[in-house]
Amino acid sequence: MSAGAAARVARWWTRVYTAGLPHDLRDMRRAEVESDLWSLGSLVVMGAAWLWLSQTPQIAVMRDSSWAFPLALVNHLVGLVLLIGMRLPLDLRLIGWSFEGVPVSQLATRTAPFAAVGAVVPAAVRASGYVSIITWVAILVAGRLIAFVSSH
Repeated sequence: MSAGAAARVARWWTRVYTAGLPHDLRDMRRAEVESDLWSLGSLVVMGAAWLWLSQTPQIAVMRDSSWAFPLALVNHLVGLVLLIGMRLPLDLRLIGWSFEGVPVSQLATRTAPFAAVGAVVPAAVRASGYVSIITWVAILVAGRLIAFVSSH
């Protein structure tokens, strides 16, 4: 049975066994199953992508060369530093911790030309800065922890 057919059967069965439930409970259960199917589908796609990537010529170069992987790590680190270095001042300005005299639009134009700053309420702007900083810190920490959870 294909993955699509299995998902259709799961949706059909969910509709059958939730048919007699109160409307709220029925919709909640159907949404849970839909979320589970989405998560499972995402795992299947990521697994397929991993299998495909593991067979590419670039991965063979990484495996066979003693310099390719360290060079890729350095390149990745430089890219992260440049990206975060351009984003951090804007985030700090959004939460009001620095660059108070510089208008947000001017800072955004100088540091992140690809980011469009819209007319949003100040609380939402501040929240955006916090979320961005927390996300980037989490990305950096997770990136460094890869070496400790990898099988290589």
